[in-house]
Amino acid sequence: MRTIVVNNQKGGVGKTTLALHLAWHYVEQDKRVLFVDLDAQGNATATLARPTPEQPRWQAHGCGLAADLFSPARLEIDPAPPFQLLAASSRLNMVDAALEVALDAIRIQHDGLSPLFDLCIIDTPPAFGARNLGALMVCDHLIAPIQLEDYALSGVNDLLKSIAVAEKLRGGRLDFLGLLPSQFRANSSLHRQNLETLVRDLGRAELLFPAFLALRQGYVEAVGRGLPVWMIRDNSAAAVAGREMRHVLGLVANRVALRS
Repeated sequence: MRTIVVNNQKGGVGKTTLALHLAWHYVEQDKRVLFVDLDAQGNATATLARPTPEQPRWQAHGCGLAADLFSPARLEIDPAPPFQLLAASSRLNMVDAALEVALDAIRIQHDGLSPLFDLCIIDTPPAFGARNLGALMVCDHLIAPIQLEDYALSGVNDLLKSIAVAEKLRGGRLDFLGLLPSQFRANSSLHRQNLETLVRDLGRAELLFPAFLALRQGYVEAVGRGLPVWMIRDNSAAAVAGREMRHVLGLVANRVALRS
């Protein structure tokens, strides 16, 4: 099982939209996919658990609670459904109180689940703690959506420091796919200027993902309807968003395949 973590310590940067579409991309490829929602707000859980009469294949089978990944009690999961969800719940808010236990538990649970799935997609909360660190401990590949507003860019260094902490605890490097500009406005001089500043300040071109997701209503509609944006056939704006998302996901999938 390859595990892709979508992480940023800032909220509202498009993590859940990207994580959902990553899962749907691999479901469409007939892969066995486990989605883990570590954000107690549960937006991804609400989307994946919602019945989708248009295309029921995009709905995930609930197989337990994500909070149980941080418990020593072994998770028992029916391996039959190809697309499964470990759902968010309020219990996630208690995970940070027992950091050491939580980190040991998620590594054991993750190893136990690994033979059952091809891909695991983990959506993370917008604050650093045991849940985020646990996700980084078990991930194979990490991608970080970022906004190009001034206040959102301030968290990039914190994110890179968190990665360094996780790598030290892991005893090795994790595969950082890059910072992905999200909700990008091409007509915004601030966004263009901040992008240029970010590239200069990073000093390492490979830290910036070679694509972006624009600010588009199509993504909001897709998540609201519980299906991939490329499946929305009734408006041209969604078609543009669908092509853009397909491009980004194709780049992610190629990098994952090459580095697996």
